[in-house]
Amino acid sequence: MFTWVHVDVSQTKEVKYFYQLRSLVRQTQSEANMAALANISNSTNSTASCPAIDTVSFTDYAVFVAIPILLLLSFLERRGARERPCRRFPLVDVNLLDTGPSRWTYAVTLGASFPLCLLLFIHSFGRHFDEWFTLPDDGSKPWLQKLIALASALQVGLVYFPFLACLKTRYKTVGLPLGLCYSMAWFVVCVLQHMGCLNNPSFDSKYLEVSMPSAIFHFILVVQFARLTVRRYWSWIKGGRGLVDEDDFGKVAQDHDFRYVRRLLGKPQTPGTDPAMPWYRRYYRKYTRADDDVRFSAQMTITMVVSFLCLFSLAVLFIRQSVVFHQHLLRQQHAPTYFNIDIDADLYALEVCWVVSGLTAFVIHVVYIFCIMVNYRKHTRALYRGDRSWMPSSFRPSTATSILSATKYPGTQIAFILWGFFIQTLTFLFISFALYLLVAYPQIMVALLQYAGPPIGVTAAALAVQVLLSALVFSQPKIHPTDADRPLAIDNRKFYYVTSYFLFFYNVMMGLLTSLLRVLLGGFLGGMMQARIDRTVIMSGWENWDLGYKSYLGMLQVEVCHKHPVLLVFCQRLLNAAKRNRDHLWAEVVTSRDDAQLRPVHIDMSECDDLASRLAKRRWLVLYTVLRNPTVVGTRKSVIRMEESDRDRMHKFLAKTTALAAMKTSDPRMNEELVT
Repeated sequence: MFTWVHVDVSQTKEVKYFYQLRSLVRQTQSEANMAALANISNSTNSTASCPAIDTVSFTDYAVFVAIPILLLLSFLERRGARERPCRRFPLVDVNLLDTGPSRWTYAVTLGASFPLCLLLFIHSFGRHFDEWFTLPDDGSKPWLQKLIALASALQVGLVYFPFLACLKTRYKTVGLPLGLCYSMAWFVVCVLQHMGCLNNPSFDSKYLEVSMPSAIFHFILVVQFARLTVRRYWSWIKGGRGLVDEDDFGKVAQDHDFRYVRRLLGKPQTPGTDPAMPWYRRYYRKYTRADDDVRFSAQMTITMVVSFLCLFSLAVLFIRQSVVFHQHLLRQQHAPTYFNIDIDADLYALEVCWVVSGLTAFVIHVVYIFCIMVNYRKHTRALYRGDRSWMPSSFRPSTATSILSATKYPGTQIAFILWGFFIQTLTFLFISFALYLLVAYPQIMVALLQYAGPPIGVTAAALAVQVLLSALVFSQPKIHPTDADRPLAIDNRKFYYVTSYFLFFYNVMMGLLTSLLRVLLGGFLGGMMQARIDRTVIMSGWENWDLGYKSYLGMLQVEVCHKHPVLLVFCQRLLNAAKRNRDHLWAEVVTSRDDAQLRPVHIDMSECDDLASRLAKRRWLVLYTVLRNPTVVGTRKSVIRMEESDRDRMHKFLAKTTALAAMKTSDPRMNEELVT
């Protein structure tokens, strides 16, 4: 049996080793993380491993191809109004609020750019600009670096915009072949890059794992452009269609919008109640309600796809970097020699903890992505109904703030997911390795219990005594055996008062531990929920300080205002009615006029006559409505803009006219309107 002094010295040595190893891990952890992030850049821009060609350098040359394509398609577009020359740009409306089938095209296009997005995230994309110029080592260098980062983001957006422009332009006959050639060029560059990497003996397979999804997405774009080009030219040759495709541009509401409105007007049905439905589909519909025709917008689809791809690439590189981290620690090990420590076993355990932490954080964040999608559907459905009870009561943003939040949300969500993965991985790594040290070296556990055991034990015992007293002594029994809980009435009040008095001083002393526990628990939950900006991590009343949550709420408000199914269906019916009226007018003119040369003149005259008759009819209807309902006069724009004297004169005239009409018709309703 060891003496007290001997045990204390040996435990002190173990504790010293623990702190020494922890400082060594912290010292090399930042270097290994930077090396892992630098390898992302090497996976797409590495001259040592893949000397043939790389996509990062190709973006510099793709700019000179993308600009002519965009200029050509922009000058083909027609302005909405001649007095607004800026309406020509942007050339094609890439609608990120769209819920139609094109949202998957947007997701594939921007999903192909995720390696460049990852480089922008770690600020490594601008490094290839060093080949063109060298930054000065003075006070202007930080400003120039930020300007280069901004130019890099604009460059990535510019080289991938032709994909969307060629797909969404009205001039399909011109845009689709250009998009096919452009996508084939990018796919060839990806193939050449992978071939150059595979032919190199020093090639690491993790680079292929990271960049392969981008090559697959570029191949999907090539297939999509080829399919659309063949179908377009076949229909043009066979059916004689023109260069401009106007079929999809006059369509505001999609089929799922009509189904949503029809569901609202029909009998309500509870989803997932079919007994013949499989259990997995029943639970899927229960938690997502995929059958209510609430679609994800293009913005949300792009965000989730790019988030998953960036998260996958980052997890692969981070986990594979554990080997480099292990070797780095082996080269710099400084294990103490005055007691027996197996440093190799400790470093191997650290590598295992690294891999397990990375895999756990990756799986958790994949689940987070699906949870964000489920909450997006739930919140969108609630806003469709006008339910804002789940939103903070203090959240009343301006229009400009909501629009700004909608533009910031995709990039903010992706960045929060990636940073949340880093924070969660490092937290799990620290916890798992600390547990390993406690199990592998029991002396550390004994030393910690000597220092932290007494306060923890006394606090736990005091808390247990308070719980037992509250449950057994101070609570009255149930009034009825079937009650859910006992009544909120104090029993043994004198003893309760005395106990509360003496525990007052003890709880003041023990409040330090509970306050530290509250701070640690809040920080832990904040780090674990970093990626979940669909819910706030700040206490109630301070939600407006959570910038990520504010961007999510602003994005939801903008999307609901622009893609509400009821609004879209109403606008679509108005457009269809206007189109039917124009077609009916054209048919009447064509059938009533024999001279084909005078048909344009007759059409213009008919349109003018029809417009004049409609204006006259509308004015008589307005006058009749005002006479029958004098209270609605104040809501007209012309009345609101009047001077006060003119408004009073008009009200007197209407009152007099209404009184005379009521006397002639003896209508009691008009008399009531006159009195009110």
